[in-house]
This record gives sequence, C-alpha cells and structure tokens, in this order.
Amino acid sequence: MKILVTGGTGFLGKYVLRNLLNDGHEVFLISRSLDKKIDKIHYIQGDLKSLEIVKNQSDLSLIKDCEVVFHIGAFYKIDASYSELFLNNVVGTQNIVNLANKLPQLKKFVLVSSIAVLGLDVDHLSENELPFSDKFNDAYSRTKYESEKSFRDFKFNKNVQKIIFRPGIIVGDSISGFREKSDGPYYFIDSFQTNLKLINTIKFLPVPMNPKTKLPIIPVDECAYRMTQLLKRDLLGPILCAHVISDECPDLADFLNDLKDHLKLKVTFKAIKNFQGIEYLFKLIKIPKELIFFMFSTKTYDNHFIKDNGIDVLESKYQDYKASLFK
Repeated sequence: MKILVTGGTGFLGKYVLRNLLNDGHEVFLISRSLDKKIDKIHYIQGDLKSLEIVKNQSDLSLIKDCEVVFHIGAFYKIDASYSELFLNNVVGTQNIVNLANKLPQLKKFVLVSSIAVLGLDVDHLSENELPFSDKFNDAYSRTKYESEKSFRDFKFNKNVQKIIFRPGIIVGDSISGFREKSDGPYYFIDSFQTNLKLINTIKFLPVPMNPKTKLPIIPVDECAYRMTQLLKRDLLGPILCAHVISDECPDLADFLNDLKDHLKLKVTFKAIKNFQGIEYLFKLIKIPKELIFFMFSTKTYDNHFIKDNGIDVLESKYQDYKASLFK
C-alpha cells in the first residue's frame, strides 16, 4: 500500500517507518526538513502546524494515491505550555485530517493517541470508548484527549476506517536499550545515577509513592511492531481502538527495587504519602512536578484488543526487557 506518514523522524516514528518498509509498503513522509533522507522513502516537505500542510503541487500529486495516513506526529514534553502543545497536538491533527480528506484513494487513517487521554475524574480506560473529562493532570494529557476527540468527531467525505492506537509510556528498545531522551521512568534512573554517592550514604530513603502503582510501559520496538502488525489485518468497524502496553507491567516497588539492584544500592526504599514540600523535592532532583500524580495513580487500562483479534505478536513482559531499561 501507499502510506503517508507524519512524525517519522521521531523516536517511535523511526521504528514504524522501518517496519512499513520491511512489510513492502511505499512510504511518503511529511517532514519539515529534507536534510537527512532515508532510502526508499518519498519525502514531502510540510509543517503540520500550517493550515496548508503541503504547499508544493508536485508533492500533492505524489501523495494523491495514498490509501493510508499514519499520523504519529505530536509534541511531547510533560511540563510544556498548553498553547504550544495545543498547536502541535490538536491543530496539527486537525490539519492532517483535513489534508487526508482530500486524498481520493484514502481507506484508513491511523491516529497515534495515548493512554494519557484518561482524565483525572475517570478511573478506568477501556479500548472502545473515550470517556468525557475536563480535568487533567497536565497540558499534554489534555491536548491528547482533545486531539483524539476531534478525530473521532470528524466526518470524512467517504468511507474511511479510523484506527486509534493508545501507547503507554514508551521506553527504550527492548534489546539495545536505545532511547533518545529522558522522560517517564528515566527521570528516576538518571537522577539516581547522578546522585549515586549521596544515596549510598543513606540507609532509608523515603519515596513519595503508592508502591502498587503500575507503570504502563512498552518498549519502542514492541510498540511499533504491534501497530504495524494490526495494520496488516482487514478488521471490520468504522473505528478501531487498541491500547499498546506491555502484557506484564511492573509496579513502582518492583521498578525501584530493580533499579536498586542495577545500581548496587544498599539503601532501603520507604513508601510515604504525598506531602506539602514534594514539589520542591522533585525540583531539587530535577524531576518534573507533573510526575507526582503518576507516583500515586490507581488508574487501570484495558489491553486485549490486539490479542482478541489474533494479531501475531509475542508477549511483552517487563521481566524480559528490564535489563535493557537500565542500560
């Protein structure tokens, strides 16, 4: 198939591109910069933040026969401003949907959303719905919710199947451990490594957390593989939605104990409740205050769509890739 991709230069996008090429698809990539190119990919210069994403008529002619749009492009920074995130995540999605609506051969539109769409006032996120919420922990979560809602509400001018993927927290490659930046659990890994000498002088370390909180993580390679495998299947339905999370995820206590073993720490972690000075503590150890919420989260997520539909993927288990997480 001819597939138009956004966000292909990002962390997840690079893995998705590789899989699509290996599966024999003809790939067209929208990119702001044309400096670095990969063989076998047709590059289309464009900016998702622009109402008219692709301005060059010859580029528009190149993509007119695309049957699938795979929209990965988004801006992720947990402590970024709402306006910056809204422009990239909501407006960017609306713009690429409008462009896709003009493609005469379009059959499927794939949106990479996030489990972050679950608001503060909802405890469980199923794969077949987007529960209403107007309360969110951070601007990123709010804009991902608004982006997905806008996409769900959009009416294409022809019969186009909507496919929504909601990845969990994407971590490094399950084999090599490769990652592009520090976020999610890596804030703690990097902070502990930086303060190793100090921590080793402490016998007990109080950690503000619910030790039973689950970390809904997924290695980047396994995330991309599950997405591209599902794309191979001709599943019925106007809207399909799948969570992309490991089948077995660690809780915070397991994760911190594994980190302790990896760093050969002698300290004993002591879970404590939220307290008034916690934001100052997180600032001191260079961890965004927005992560405090996730240290105490009891939210749960469905994770069976891919298995229920016979998608050929191996089990994703934290125990199998945790060594790569701490590389």
